[in-house]
Amino acid sequence: MRARLLLSILCLGSAVALAETPAETGSTGSPSRSQMQEQGLERQLPGQQLRKLDIDGQSYLGLFMPGARPEPFGGVVLIADRNEHADWPQLIGPARRQLAEAGWHTLAIALPESLPAVPVTEDSSAADPVIDGNAEEDTDSQATESGVPAARQRINAAGLILDAEGAEGLILVGRGEGAYWALEAAIQAEDKPVALILFDARSPASAEQSLQTLLSQWAEPVYEVFSEQSDVATQRALNHRLQSRRLGQADYQQLILPQADFSELGQQMLIKRLEGWLQRLPRDQRNP
Repeated sequence: MRARLLLSILCLGSAVALAETPAETGSTGSPSRSQMQEQGLERQLPGQQLRKLDIDGQSYLGLFMPGARPEPFGGVVLIADRNEHADWPQLIGPARRQLAEAGWHTLAIALPESLPAVPVTEDSSAADPVIDGNAEEDTDSQATESGVPAARQRINAAGLILDAEGAEGLILVGRGEGAYWALEAAIQAEDKPVALILFDARSPASAEQSLQTLLSQWAEPVYEVFSEQSDVATQRALNHRLQSRRLGQADYQQLILPQADFSELGQQMLIKRLEGWLQRLPRDQRNP
């Protein structure tokens, strides 16, 4: 009887240990969503397109394509929207290829992941916030230990890569929240980009300044594209246009699309219009 009891205790202890082991090993080393996206792109795309952005001891993926001419017109950094990867099929991926074919060095990047916002409820003061263990930390939160937004750090690192590749004159193209951070990084940069293209620009929830406030601080060429069909987008376009007139920002231009068309042909036509706008920039701005 005593032997059977001892055997039961040993078996129960082994079962508990086996149940705990996966939880312990599984709690660490799980790749985040953006890391899995980067790994997928690294498997799918040619190695010569892959570039590493080294920031605070960590590396992030950028996708490079050289301009199809002896000397590129300039360098274009494309910044995807929140939760999108650097080869996103809407605007970012097609534009990085099509602009490279037209003679521009291109480098596409993703925005950093940030910890999810915790909604404020009546019971929130009594409850501990729940944090996603798969969310990237430190440099992938909205601000790094140095106080510089992680998004701005990535954009700056991308610009350095294009400069090392021989591109003179930097253009920033952003989509959604990527457009907001392109504008923010351009304003803060010591060496200013020569022009910006903002596609359906949107302020992140953590933004300290509104998109309209940032636009008032940018006096260089900017092409703002609106494809969203909503009263909010229509009013935003009007506000930005009227502000540019009040401030005498002659280099501010808008493109309002009658509807969003993300078909292959629709994107080709849109990117052709963006390319045409870039080509109309004075040569000393495209390649200072």
